Amino acid sequence: MIDAAIVPGPKQRNTRENNVTIKAGEAPQDWEDKPAKRRQKATDTAQAVAALFAAIGASTNPADFEPERGQT
Repeated sequence: MIDAAIVPGPKQRNTRENNVTIKAGEAPQDWEDKPAKRRQKATDTAQAVAALFAAIGASTNPADFEPERGQT
């Protein structure tokens, strides 16, 4: 018999300083000596999502996704 438990793994997050640097279009200083880490991070995600929405003619404005009043 095998006893297995599902345990959540550690969540890796960027620091707030790294997020500001990434949004400015640059790589954080601590990534320069770690090319594998730099490859694994999604640094152009916001631009890709915006391009996808523009290609299909959809809006990225959150107000456009809110239901009208009286509807649920």
